[in-house]
Amino acid sequence: MSIDSDSKLVAPGDLAGQARQVYANLRTALAGAGAGPADVTKLTT
Repeated sequence: MSIDSDSKLVAPGDLAGQARQVYANLRTALAGAGAGPADVTKLTT
């Protein structure tokens, strides 16, 4: 989901803005596991 660190919806009605937030959230989650985007084998959008 395109939710920021304050649990607020980011860019309602803006698909590109929401996608940017989703990928930022994925980067944050990966960093928490000591990984990064290069460590993901496949991501299908």
